[in-house]
Amino acid sequence: DAVPNDIYVAGDGSVYATGYLDKSGVRTAMTVRFSAAGKKLWMKTYRGPDSLAATTWAIVRCPSGGVYVCGQVETSADKQDGLVMRYAPNGARKVFALDTAGGGTHNERFNDLTVTSTKKIIAVGCSSVNGTDDCRAVTYRSDGSIAGDLTIPGTNEDDGFTCVAADSM
Repeated sequence: DAVPNDIYVAGDGSVYATGYLDKSGVRTAMTVRFSAAGKKLWMKTYRGPDSLAATTWAIVRCPSGGVYVCGQVETSADKQDGLVMRYAPNGARKVFALDTAGGGTHNERFNDLTVTSTKKIIAVGCSSVNGTDDCRAVTYRSDGSIAGDLTIPGTNEDDGFTCVAADSM
């Protein structure tokens, strides 16, 4: 099954979609680009550095062309890590540094992302420790490295960011 989670329409009328493919319960992150006429230009899949599983939830325009996508990836070392990738208009992919929140028993997931006027990428979601989710935000540089991160501990309930936006400031 193919499950699109978010779309972006580029200035040239082409359409990018991101989400996942589910085959026998294993999720593979998927991003696809269609021409303005509806022809599939490319489709890229990703299952993480250990080829276990990945999902993408959101997509945003990259100022230099193409898109950024975010979600989560399964790894053998850290369970679930926050995932950000960039796709150029030709489909070339760059995987950014995974958000491990220090590794160990943390599970990270990004639900949304935005690009600031200074071209920093901010991904938001949650970090889970012992089954309780806390709000998490990570700022990336355009080269894919992490510029900063923030976890906001909540109550004993599940907390997390679901969306983010940037203004001209």
